Amino acid sequence: TAGKIEDSVAKSANGVEICAKVAASLSEIVAKARQVDALVAEIATASKEQTQGIEQVNTAVSQMDKVTQSNAANAEESASSAEELSAQAVVMQESVADLLAIVDGAKHGTGRPATHAIVSPSVNKHKTPSAKSSAHAIKHHDHKLSFSDSHAPANTGADAKDEHFHG
Repeated sequence: TAGKIEDSVAKSANGVEICAKVAASLSEIVAKARQVDALVAEIATASKEQTQGIEQVNTAVSQMDKVTQSNAANAEESASSAEELSAQAVVMQESVADLLAIVDGAKHGTGRPATHAIVSPSVNKHKTPSAKSSAHAIKHHDHKLSFSDSHAPANTGADAKDEHFHG
């Protein structure tokens, strides 16, 4: 019986040792579970911050898209305006050439018919006068230049020019 008691005491001591190891293992498991919980919380926080960052990037891209569309529209308007101005410049050059021809014909008293253009652009409510309509008006309003006696200069020198334009 003493052998059985000693054997029981040895087994009990061994059981206590095993229980202590199990308790240490369980403590370690709890510590590791807490670490995993902390890591998951950090991942959740990082994920939320990443989502906010993506939303900010999407907002910025959307704003850049709007600006790009606005710039494209402005570029198109500028190109249209440049084309319009170019056409109007051509019409203006033609008008100046016609005016110079009138002045040159009057200076030399050639009596030859000179032509001039009267530009009367049509203006509608939504657009500025178009160069095409101005050019059309110029092409269809040629007139012969004639001086009546009351407008003709008295002499043909430089004084006549000054009297006619300043007198």
